[in-house]
Amino acid sequence: MVTKNWWIFLIFFFCFLISPNQATPESLKVPPEPLVKMPATDSSLMRCIAFSPYVEGYHAKNGPHPSAALIDSLLDVLLQQTEFNCILTYGFLNGLDYIIDTAHNRGMKVIANIWLEKDQNDASIAAGIAKAKQYPETITRLSCGSEMFTSHVNEDNKKVMEPIIQSLIQDCIDQLRNAGVTQPITSIETWWQWCNESYPCQTRTLADQVDWIGINVYPWWENKFSGYFPCTAAADAAEFQVARFENVQSVYPTKTILLTEFGWPAGPEGYSETNERTYQTCGLAGESNQKIVIKESLIRLRQAGIQGVLFSAFREPWKTEEGSVGPYWGICEGTFPFRCPYSYKMTPKLGIFRNGAWYLDNNGNRQWDDCTTDHCLGFGMTGDTPVVGDWDGSSRAKIGIFRNGIWVLDYNGNEQFDDCTTDHCLGFGMPGDTPVVGDWDGSGTAKIGIFRDGLWVLDYNGNGQFDDCTTDICIGFGMTGDTPVTGAW
Repeated sequence: MVTKNWWIFLIFFFCFLISPNQATPESLKVPPEPLVKMPATDSSLMRCIAFSPYVEGYHAKNGPHPSAALIDSLLDVLLQQTEFNCILTYGFLNGLDYIIDTAHNRGMKVIANIWLEKDQNDASIAAGIAKAKQYPETITRLSCGSEMFTSHVNEDNKKVMEPIIQSLIQDCIDQLRNAGVTQPITSIETWWQWCNESYPCQTRTLADQVDWIGINVYPWWENKFSGYFPCTAAADAAEFQVARFENVQSVYPTKTILLTEFGWPAGPEGYSETNERTYQTCGLAGESNQKIVIKESLIRLRQAGIQGVLFSAFREPWKTEEGSVGPYWGICEGTFPFRCPYSYKMTPKLGIFRNGAWYLDNNGNRQWDDCTTDHCLGFGMTGDTPVVGDWDGSSRAKIGIFRNGIWVLDYNGNEQFDDCTTDHCLGFGMPGDTPVVGDWDGSGTAKIGIFRDGLWVLDYNGNGQFDDCTTDICIGFGMTGDTPVTGAW
């Protein structure tokens, strides 16, 4: 029940609240004990991202082309710093076929794009067939080209080029099927092309030849080129993408449809495009807007049950020919050491805390494997209460402990206690309080709080200390003996 006289608890709280002086806990590093290995369960989730290894020093058109060692290192970064377990690839020539080999070895899934270019189509298709037949469980879907109509057909050459592109795609599809490839086949295009360049959406005949439909939706480029949707801000991008998906789905109700590319440029900071038709200027490039678009899109797509592919993994400096934003689409840096500042982890994983030892299901398979595959950590001691939150807003969950009113948070996320300068040691609460964690102000950063006999006190401004009930939040909700829970209901 909700406490009516919550101010009584507020007075009680003021009498006993521990001051927010820093305190360093003892015995934070406890060696972990072994866990019992549980039976395997299948919990794999398709979290897909576009992957191209043409980072700094490499050029997709002019060379040099990435080595196997570089491809390995980039995939390692992606797996270690994000939770994407599926990639969309762009071609099989120039050593790119190795991506399939090494993705297979890492247990990743691949949506493979057979890149179609003049004078190389047969070699590209043959390489795609070979890998598709070699790895039928790794390559889940195939595409004959990507945005072929968008890239090669315009109003001036449409009568000549459209039949040529249609023929190239059909030839690729025929070769794959004649070779006995079992994966479903499409040709990835923009939503506009799959709507036959019409709004409301109309069908196009290519749909009769493919097994599934892959659509690319970019509010950013709509802001530059579209007469129908010339002004979509970052805050509205997620809903825009779902709406375009639903437009396509409405005219192809029997087809499986994937959102094969979506994203937002991280730079140049503050840059915007001017619409060629309406002359409006909408949408700002930048790190913060990219983060907003991606986080909200991942949430919205999951809610709608839509399989999406984020574009893209690593920034590609060579893409200056695509305009000012060309080199800025990746979520990970395109220069060594190729850091991914935000992981965009959306799927919670299990873990347990036992007498100061943490056992975390790092690979998300919902079973205990071992301390190499999963994570075994020492952080805390017997009697501590474990807490978990994204303390620095990097989209990665990090650990911490609550002990008699003292919070110790692994702020830098290295899964060990360093010191109270590198990590955070905070006084907020008193012995007997129950710690609570949440993003109280919706800023993307987890903040602390306590629950005591029906009274909630939340560090709303995130400064790690109690200020007052105007700056922070004091709420009466519940009664003595209740257990607090938090969530984005």
